Amino acid sequence: MRWAMVLAAMTATPAGAQEAPAPACTATVKAEGALAAWGVETAMTANGAATLKVGQAARLTLAPVAAVHWAAAPAKAPAAGTFGGVVNVYVAKAGTYRVALGAGAWLDVIRTGETAATPSTAHAHGPACTGVRKLVDFTLVTGRYAVQVSGAPEATIGMLVVAG
Repeated sequence: MRWAMVLAAMTATPAGAQEAPAPACTATVKAEGALAAWGVETAMTANGAATLKVGQAARLTLAPVAAVHWAAAPAKAPAAGTFGGVVNVYVAKAGTYRVALGAGAWLDVIRTGETAATPSTAHAHGPACTGVRKLVDFTLVTGRYAVQVSGAPEATIGMLVVAG
């Protein structure tokens, strides 16, 4: 018991201390590895008809959330005044896939023919200063999926889907 108290005291954050803020970006940094396509974006309207290829980055044009025709109701209700949209992705090989977004928004991935979203398996922030804001992983089987963005603060958003 005493050792647990000593360890807790040694690892505790001092009262009033705050986590160090992320450094300010003075320039955009090129994303590397699986995210290397980020920043080389194809313009797409996220109206449910567009198909995004795995490994292809896109600048999606979104609609006000009240006007979006969802593949399934978003798992988190989007706030009024935000934007959303749906793009299709075909998964040729089962595995882990990562969706990168350029802004904070909610993601749902729904396999064609299903009514419930595929649960995410991991979440992370994008690499500093790349413009990637959010990374979400999903375990997907072969098939076609609707990738839904909802609650976006702006009418455009960057997106990239990569195999992990």
